[in-house]
Amino acid sequence: MTRWPVRLVAAVLLAALLPPAVLVWLSFRLERRALRDDLERRARSAAALTDALLSSTEGLLSRLGTDWDGGCGAETAESLRSALEVGAGVRGVALLDAELRPVCVAGTAPVPPSPSVRGALGRDARAVWEAGAPGGLIRLALRLPEGSAEAALDAGPIARALTELAGGGRDAVEVRGVAGPVLSIPAAPASRRLASPFLLLLGSLVGARDETAVAPCAGGGVSVHLYARREAQLAAWGETLPLLVAIGLGFGAGAAALVLLAGSPGAALTRQLRGALRRGELEVRYLPIVDVSSGRCVGAEALLRWRHAREGLLSPDLFIALAEETELIVPITEWLMRRVARDLPGGLREPDRFYVAINLAGAHLRDPGTVAAVLRAFAGSRLGPKGLVFEVTEREVIDDVDGTARNVLEALQGWGATIALDDFGTGYSNIATLRRFRLDHLKIDKSFVEGIGTGSVAETVVDTLVELGRKLEMTVVAEGVEREEQVEYLVERGVRHFQGYLFSKPLPLKELVAFVNERAGGPVVS
Repeated sequence: MTRWPVRLVAAVLLAALLPPAVLVWLSFRLERRALRDDLERRARSAAALTDALLSSTEGLLSRLGTDWDGGCGAETAESLRSALEVGAGVRGVALLDAELRPVCVAGTAPVPPSPSVRGALGRDARAVWEAGAPGGLIRLALRLPEGSAEAALDAGPIARALTELAGGGRDAVEVRGVAGPVLSIPAAPASRRLASPFLLLLGSLVGARDETAVAPCAGGGVSVHLYARREAQLAAWGETLPLLVAIGLGFGAGAAALVLLAGSPGAALTRQLRGALRRGELEVRYLPIVDVSSGRCVGAEALLRWRHAREGLLSPDLFIALAEETELIVPITEWLMRRVARDLPGGLREPDRFYVAINLAGAHLRDPGTVAAVLRAFAGSRLGPKGLVFEVTEREVIDDVDGTARNVLEALQGWGATIALDDFGTGYSNIATLRRFRLDHLKIDKSFVEGIGTGSVAETVVDTLVELGRKLEMTVVAEGVEREEQVEYLVERGVRHFQGYLFSKPLPLKELVAFVNERAGGPVVS
């Protein structure tokens, strides 16, 4: 019952690791949400900037085509050349007929648009695409009353403006049209912070991935795409991760301690013990006390056993101490007394010459209501007070600061029961205890009886205890007797009452009745 269950170990580990894991996961989700919000904001700003730059060129083309008659006279050609000088970043201007063939050109020659560009121009009155020239040009076509106009723009100014909005090159940015990418700006190599292998693994667990924000421009099927790389996200997140893990481990340690306290073997056993009393899993065994001078069984000590659902029949050593610590011993002992009152003296041939010893714990001696509980338990029972011995230990009576224990014991003796001092000599060995309390029985602890015949100091202690009991006119009972030489030694010193496996193990009620009646002589009377 003292081993740690696998489920408890797993629960403790889960309680310790869950808070840091949840905190790490939650922090990543918050970091990711903040990144997406920032990415979308910057994408909208980039789209607005791109649209403003394209719109200025669109206004230039619209003015050129306002009075265009469809030809390329001297005045029209001069207007085109003037547009190259005025329009910032404009490398070429062309006026096109209805079939999008050049009619009048200044600067860079126009590029025949693809079918997708033609379709966009037909739908939206303007289209934007990449020229594919080595210098990096962006083409913008505008539908006019007499045809169309096209301008070739230097991509450099737009690229520089968008790079600033992409975090100074930290993120990649792309302008896309109906025919595909118009302008692609990769992240600057210096900004590509690499995440550690641990962060990459952790990122896989929390679902880290590349993030993209898309913002459309006003027309022409143009949109701006902003890309945040997974590695860069993890590297930035990793800067705050140690603090988050430390905080999470602190919460985890507290949670593990709570689980450990709630689910430790002692706590689990306490919960099970409460349920055992309710479910009727407790049983009584009777350890006979034999008078070797007559051979009779003069009494028995009532001992608790717990028939555990998984562990089988458990001895008191495994749960009585815990019951005393949690004061479950009070309701358990009340149940034990009611059971003894129901069991005995039924079936005994000489019931008036037989007693039952019941152990009282410190909680009973601290509670003035113990006497009332005893009287309730044995009310109406054929086992009267003369057939009851209540056993207490030396420590419990010495700790009687306010006199409650003495009052309880004297009240029980006044009722007619007798009191036995158990384990005398194993604790304080205070003779003043025997003088202060009027006790009837003195039990020699098993630890001293075991030393008989070994030449140890235990024999001297036994001799002293036996002599003390004789002088105080107490009945001396030897516990834990297992060898004949122990009986011989104690009999020589006047001890007559024994209990131990040499005579009998603790017995169920029916076996106890048979054991007692066999030593009483004559037929069993039920």
